[in-house]
Amino acid sequence: MTLTPEEIGKLLTLFSDKAFEDQPFDNFVRHIKQYFSKAYNYKIGVCVYHFLHHNVLSTPLRRLLGVTLLIELYRGEQFLNNPFSHFILSVIRSSGDAASKSIPFNLVLGSSEKSFLSHLIASGRPQDMLRKTPKQVMSFVEPKVDLTFLEKQLEMKLRDRPDGVRNHISCFFPETIPSQDMEDAKEVKDFAVGLLSNPCPPAMQTYRPSALRLVPPLTAGSTGADDMSWIDFDLRDHDFAVDFSIGTRVPSGMSKLINQALKGSLTLQEQQQLLLELENETTPLQDVVLLPDKLPDLVENNPLVASELLRKLIDSPKINDYFSVLLTMEMSLHSMEVVNRLTTTVKLPPEFIHLFVSNCISTCETMKDRYMQNRLVRLVCVFLQSLIRNKIINVQDLFLEVQAFCIEFSRIREAAALFRLLKQLETGTGES
Repeated sequence: MTLTPEEIGKLLTLFSDKAFEDQPFDNFVRHIKQYFSKAYNYKIGVCVYHFLHHNVLSTPLRRLLGVTLLIELYRGEQFLNNPFSHFILSVIRSSGDAASKSIPFNLVLGSSEKSFLSHLIASGRPQDMLRKTPKQVMSFVEPKVDLTFLEKQLEMKLRDRPDGVRNHISCFFPETIPSQDMEDAKEVKDFAVGLLSNPCPPAMQTYRPSALRLVPPLTAGSTGADDMSWIDFDLRDHDFAVDFSIGTRVPSGMSKLINQALKGSLTLQEQQQLLLELENETTPLQDVVLLPDKLPDLVENNPLVASELLRKLIDSPKINDYFSVLLTMEMSLHSMEVVNRLTTTVKLPPEFIHLFVSNCISTCETMKDRYMQNRLVRLVCVFLQSLIRNKIINVQDLFLEVQAFCIEFSRIREAAALFRLLKQLETGTGES
């Protein structure tokens, strides 16, 4: 997991060489890679991580070299695959006054150093950044690159890790006040070797939750306490429970985007990607893609996605469950938008549309807030006019109910317009 004492000494010698402070970064990285093979990248990274964390690299220039080396060890791979990516982003994100919980106070970098590191990660031509020297970086004036997208992707990746792996702390307590830097090379080396090269390195020891399990009871046989009792089950007395949804193929990318859509609004790019995957899906989608009780969250956060997903599920045996949820959920602009889109793309059961219209009218009549009532009445009137003009519903089936609704809210312009449309249809002078 770590280097030998001799290798740690060599690594410290390279970091302590002040000549590298006036040379380009790529010269320092090249010297590291000449001495250590690629197979040692992770071991080097672990040592450098602990050098930084425990103030072995005590000067700002050496710390900058250390963080840069952690980035360059895995150059050529995606940054999120770098095992030290979380630490690197934490260093860049840490505030200038006090470090975050995961970063010791001695690792708080200046704005120019953070800006340089962010450009080194995000730049399409990192070799241009590596031509600078550590001293030049101290006066780097470019604005810091926004790495929020990388941070979100990394957080999603870390969610898949078991809680027992994520929740642990180092056995070392951070210093509350800055200690005097160790300038003696032998003292620094002895400390680093003691930290990382013992049979059980102190730097690797952590406190973490224990996975406690109950001890299973011993089975005592009839002939003695050491005998095991064999239990032979009669399978004829038991029915097989078969879950026919097992093996149903749900594309992983689609599943992740749907789960994300349940929690909040998707970006335009994410929405287009999900709609494209739904459009290109040739096999019938099963209801395991979205359980009916999750539909209200999707409708309120992403109505366009909800209508498209329901369109793909229209042939599902459980489509009536989704319709029932639409009828029982709280009426809103988004729920009307979803139903309106569905009426223009698929054939919906007439009884569902009639019940939905009745729910809309009932919601308007029982609403206490006058402002919200007027707003919802306008939306319902526009929604009903769309259904009538597109011949989605037979207005005669709901004529009395809709007419009474229009009369009750005749003070609202849209209700009066809907009433005139009903009269035109009744006399045959309007659209039929």
